[in-house]
Order: sequence, then C-alpha cells, then structure tokens
Amino acid sequence: MEAATWVRENHPERFPAFDLALFGAFFGRTEDISDPAVLGRLGVGCGVDSVAMRETLETRRYRGHVLREDGEARSLGIRGIPAILIPGGRPIVGAVPYVELRQAVDGALRAAIGEQRPAGG
Repeated sequence: MEAATWVRENHPERFPAFDLALFGAFFGRTEDISDPAVLGRLGVGCGVDSVAMRETLETRRYRGHVLREDGEARSLGIRGIPAILIPGGRPIVGAVPYVELRQAVDGALRAAIGEQRPAGG
C-alpha cells in the first residue's frame, strides 16, 4: 500500500497500470507484494523508477497515511479486498458473484432515481 500510494502521488499517470499489476501479482500469481524486489519488478514493468520507490519505502514516509486509510476503511466495515462502496448499502467485500454486485448497483440506482423525482411525481 505504501508503494501504491507513492506511485499514485508521484506518477499518477502510471497508477492504474501499477494498481492492476499489484492485483495480478497478488491474486493471479500469489506473489508476495510486500517484497521490495517484487514491487520493484512491478514498478519497472509500469515505467516507474524502482530505485526511487525502494528509497521511499525504506523511509516509511507513507506508513502513517496508509494506516490512517486502513482505519477509515475498517470504520466503514471494510475488512478485505477488493471492496466496493455503493451509496446506501453496506460494503461489498471480496470477490462476489456478478449477480450480487449487479443487484447492489441496481438498488443504488433505483434509490438515486427515486430521490431525484419531484414530489408527487
């Protein structure tokens, strides 16, 4: 998370690729994404300076930020990844079936449309 935060702040144009690379490494290949060598390899693959990333990780500059975000997520009921917050509903955590996700989105859309209708209409 510290590496992802560093990429998001310093190379925002490369963040989507790095985020996807992290996901693929962790969920697709069960790699240890806490390993600086793995992070460096993923960063290089996304066009990120792995030396600068490693130096930043060694300083733990983003540790407090990441821990605060983790606390916020836990206060919202998020206890895993991936997690999706849909207005008016509880967090959807983990790899849920498409039908469940679709129902949650459809319900949120129906509620939003209902809120936008003028009174009596």
